[in-house]
Amino acid sequence: MNNKIVYFIDLPVNNKPRYICDITEKLYTQELTCTIFCKKDQSTQLLDKLLWTWKQESFIPHTLYSGDSNKPIEEPVIISTILPIPHQSNALLLFDPTDDISLFDTYTTIIDFAETYDSHKLKESRIRFKNLRELDKYKLEFLKLSTFLKNEQV
Repeated sequence: MNNKIVYFIDLPVNNKPRYICDITEKLYTQELTCTIFCKKDQSTQLLDKLLWTWKQESFIPHTLYSGDSNKPIEEPVIISTILPIPHQSNALLLFDPTDDISLFDTYTTIIDFAETYDSHKLKESRIRFKNLRELDKYKLEFLKLSTFLKNEQV
């Protein structure tokens, strides 16, 4: 097992965009770069808007990445419908889950969700957790959001 960690954050209510903002802020305050993966452009637009407006006293520099630029990305947070991207980030935050575990290779921290409010999504997250555990390649943790946000270091 190496030093890569996958956090499964308990999501007891259907409020993933807010959780994403809280987690992104935590990563940003710890000076970690982050890629947020979404499967749909609508989700990237929603998160882009929320990261501008979700807290009056907070701003998290971010950009949308659509694969059409070769210039270096300067912002610490990237929202993308494409993986992998040609930019190194510390963390991968999964707005939408992916079963392609090879996409995790360039990240030291991966954050997924256990959507406990929905039995079908919970079953899918348990399968992803089981598959990762069987690889014995990642340290796995299941946490409540409050516990994750209180951690000194991610």
